[in-house]
Amino acid sequence: MQRKKVFPSPQDTYNSIMELLSKIKPHIESFIKDPKGHPSVAPDLDRVAKLAETFMEQRPKSAKGFQEMSDSLDQEGVNLWNISGVITSSGELQTAQPQIGTVRLAAFRLVQAGLEAKPGVSALLNLLRMASKTGVALSEAGNNAVAGSVLTSAAKYEEMLRNAEDPEGTHRHDIASSTIVYLSSRMEAAWNEGNVTVAEIMSKKIAENEQHLALLTPQVREYLAVKFHAIGRSMLKESKAQAADAVGWLQRALALVDKANDETTGSLAKSKISILRTLALAYFTSESYDRAEAVLDELIPIVDSGQAKESQEYQQLRWLRLAVYKRRKARESALTEALKSIVDHMPWTESNISEVLQELGTLSQQHAVIMGIHHYGLKRAMRFKAGETSYADRFLLSLIFHCSKDDNHARAMKSLEDVFSLLSESDVELGNVVITACMTLIWRFGGKLHQGKKWAAAADCCLLASAHYPAIRSINEMQKAPDFDRKMLLLATQVAHRSEMRLVLLSVLNHLLKTLKFGSSGEIVVEAMTLLRCMIKLILGLLVDPTANRTALINTMVEHFRTEQKAVSLIMKDLSWLWRRAYNSAVQGCSEWEGCGDQISELFEIAKILLETQCQASPLVPDDESRMYLISATFAAVSGKGQISYCMLHTDNGIDVPVLSTREMITATGTLNPQILRTMNADIRKAKADIEHAVQQEGPLRNADITSRGETYVHVLRIFEAEMCVQLREWDEVSDIVKEVVKTGPLCVGTYEAIADMLAILVASLDQNTLSVERFSRWLRAICTTLLARDTPEGRLKAVGFCEQAIGVIEEHDSPQDSYPMDERHWLLGTAFNMAIECVHGSRLDEAKRWFEAALGTCRFVPGGKEQAAKISESYTNLLSRFEKAKETHLGAAMVF
Repeated sequence: MQRKKVFPSPQDTYNSIMELLSKIKPHIESFIKDPKGHPSVAPDLDRVAKLAETFMEQRPKSAKGFQEMSDSLDQEGVNLWNISGVITSSGELQTAQPQIGTVRLAAFRLVQAGLEAKPGVSALLNLLRMASKTGVALSEAGNNAVAGSVLTSAAKYEEMLRNAEDPEGTHRHDIASSTIVYLSSRMEAAWNEGNVTVAEIMSKKIAENEQHLALLTPQVREYLAVKFHAIGRSMLKESKAQAADAVGWLQRALALVDKANDETTGSLAKSKISILRTLALAYFTSESYDRAEAVLDELIPIVDSGQAKESQEYQQLRWLRLAVYKRRKARESALTEALKSIVDHMPWTESNISEVLQELGTLSQQHAVIMGIHHYGLKRAMRFKAGETSYADRFLLSLIFHCSKDDNHARAMKSLEDVFSLLSESDVELGNVVITACMTLIWRFGGKLHQGKKWAAAADCCLLASAHYPAIRSINEMQKAPDFDRKMLLLATQVAHRSEMRLVLLSVLNHLLKTLKFGSSGEIVVEAMTLLRCMIKLILGLLVDPTANRTALINTMVEHFRTEQKAVSLIMKDLSWLWRRAYNSAVQGCSEWEGCGDQISELFEIAKILLETQCQASPLVPDDESRMYLISATFAAVSGKGQISYCMLHTDNGIDVPVLSTREMITATGTLNPQILRTMNADIRKAKADIEHAVQQEGPLRNADITSRGETYVHVLRIFEAEMCVQLREWDEVSDIVKEVVKTGPLCVGTYEAIADMLAILVASLDQNTLSVERFSRWLRAICTTLLARDTPEGRLKAVGFCEQAIGVIEEHDSPQDSYPMDERHWLLGTAFNMAIECVHGSRLDEAKRWFEAALGTCRFVPGGKEQAAKISESYTNLLSRFEKAKETHLGAAMVF
C-alpha cells in the first residue's frame, strides 16, 4: 500500500526559516568583519529564500492567525536587507559581490512572504525597489536565471503600482523614481546577460519617459546617466565597429545630465565631463570629426577652468582635439592653439617634451605651426630658475633640425636668427655639449647645401654657426681705439674663458702677446713665454675638434714655436717643455694632420734646434734620452711627410723642402727644380753629419739602441741622397755615396742594394741596352697592379699601354739567358683577358678591343697559346660584331633624325 505524501504546514515552514536565520546571523556578522577568512553562508541563504517562497504558496486566503508570522518574516527580511547594505559599504565589494546578491534575495523573499494580501502604495514602492536592486546584484554576480525570476516579480509590482490609486499625488515622485530604477535594473540585467536588444529597448523607455524623468531628483538622474555611460564606454572599448551604437548610449546619458538645469552638483558636473570625454572619443572613432570638435570645444573650456586641469585624463582630451584638427585639416592657427594648450598644461618632463616634438615631426608641411610651438616651448623653458631642468636644449636642437629641412632657406635662416636672439636675451645656460651639438647640426646643414652647390645658402649657415667671428672682429677694433689699454684685453680674456669660446680666447691671447715689447726685461719675457705656452696648449685642444680649421691652427702653432725659438737665449728654463711639446705635436700630426707635411717637418726642425740649444747650454753630457730624441727629430725633419705647398713649387732660393714633399712635387708637376733638389741634398748631408755627431758623443760606453737607430737613419738618408743625385744626374756624387757606403758597418749591403735598385730602374729608362728583363717584368707588374687598383680611365689606359710594351720586350728578348719570366707571361695573359671582359660588361668597347689584342699577342709566347687564342678570338669576334651592330644602329638613328 502506497504511503500518502505529507506536506509541511505554514508553521513548520516558518519554524525552519527562523531556525536557519538563527544559525546564519552569527556567520554573517563574522563575514562582515573578515569576508576572506570566513566560509560562505550562501547555501543556507538560498534555502531561506526557497522556504520563503514556499511560505507564500502556503498562505491561506484568510489571514487570521497568520499575521504574526508574516510580520516576523517581514522584520527578518528588513534586517537582512540592512545587513546587505553593511556588506556593500565594507569596501570588499569584489569578494562580497556574490554574498550581497544572496543576502538580498533572501531578504526580498522574506519581505515578500510577509506582504499583506492587499498591499498599499508604500509597500509596493518598497518591494519594487528591493526587487530592482536584488535583480541587479544577482545579475552582476552572474546568477542570471534567479535575477530574471526576481525581475519578473518586480514587473508584477510595477504593474500594481501603475494601477494603484494616488488621487492627491502624494507618491508621484517616489513612483516615478522606483519605476525608472526598475527599468534601469531590467536594462542592466539584459546587458550583463548579453541581450543588447532588450537593454536598448529599456534604455529608450527610460529616455522617452519625460513625465517620470521630470520628477526625478538629480541623484537619480546622475545614477541613470552613469549607467548609460558605462554601457556606452564598454561598447566603445570592446570594438571600434560599435562606436556608432555607443554614441546613442552616450547621447542619452548626456541628455539625462543636461536635464539637471540649475540643480547641478559637483558630482554631476564630473559625470558630465566624463560623458563628454567618452562621447568625443566615440565621435572621433566613428569618423564624425565635426561633432567630435563641437563636443571638445564645449568640454575643454570647462576642463581648463577646473582645479585638476593638468591631470592626465584632461591632457588626453587636448591631444584628441589636436588629432581631430589634423583629420579635418584645420587652419594653422587652430593647430597652434591646440598645441599651445598641450604645452601649457603638460608636466615638464622629458617624456612629455619628446611626445610634443615627435608630434611636430608629423607636421612637416606646417612650418608656421612648427616654429611657433618651438618658440613657445623655449619661452616656457626660459621661465625655469637656475638649477631646474628646463629642457630648452631639446626644443633648440629640434628647431635647428626642422629648419634644415625647410625648402624656404630665407625663412629657415630668419627662424634660426630669431631663436638665437631670444636665447641671447635670456639667462638660459645651455652648456658645452648642447652648443657643440647645435653647431654640428648647423655645419651639417651647411655641408649639404654646399654639396648641392648652393653657395650663398651654405655661407649663411657657416656664418650662423661661427659666432666667434663678431667677437674676434670686436677685439681687433678694440686694439685700434685711441684710448686702448691692455686691461681691456685682460677683461676680454676673462669673458672668453668664462664663456668657453676658445677661438676668441686664442685671438685675445695673441693680441696680448703683440702688445709686449721684447727686450732684455726678464719679466716681459716670462709673461710672453706664459702666453705662448697657453696658446700652444689651447691650439692642441682645438685640434681635437673635428670641425676645427686644422690648417690655420697648425700654422699658428708653428708660428708661435718660431717666436719662442727667436727668444731662446732668454728662456733657457722653458727649453725642455718647448722642445718636448714641439716634438710630441709633430708626432701627433704624422697620424692626424692630413696635408700638413711641411708644418710637421718644421715642428721637428724646431724641436731639434731647441734640443741642441739645451744640450749645448748644459754643462753636463747629454743623456741617452736627449740624444735619441735629437737624432729622431733630425731624421724626421729632413724626411718629411705630406704634400709641398704651392709657394714652394715656385721658389728658387732659400728653400727647405723635406724629401717626401720633394718627391710629391716632382710627381705633381712632372718637372725637376734643380735648385730645390740641390738644397734638399745639402740638408740631407747636414742631417747625416748631425746624426753621426750625436752618435759619436756617447763616448766609449755606447748605447746599442742609439747606435743602431743612428746607423739606420744614416742608411736611409744615404738612399735619399743618392735619389737626389740621380734626379740631378750627378753621377760622380753617386759614386762617392757608393764608396761611402762600402766603408760603413753591417747595413752597407742593404744600402748598396737599395741604391742599385733605384739606379737600375732609372738608368734603364735612359739606356734600354742595360735593361734586366726579369727586373723589368716585376716592376711592370707592380705598376700595372697599382694602376688597375685605382680603377680610373687614365690608369687603365696607362696599364694597357704598359702591357703592349711588355709584349714588345718579350719579342726582343726571347733568348734562354735573358727571357721574360713564364709566370709573368701568364699574368699578362690573364690580366689582359679579364680586363677585356670587364670592359665589355662596362660598355667600354674601344678599351676592350685593346685588351683583347694584348691578350692575343701574349698567347704567342705561352704554352697552349693556340687553343687559348682560339677562345679569345671567338670572344673578340663577338665583340666586334656587337660593336658594328651598335655603330650601324647609331648611324641609322642619326639618319632618321
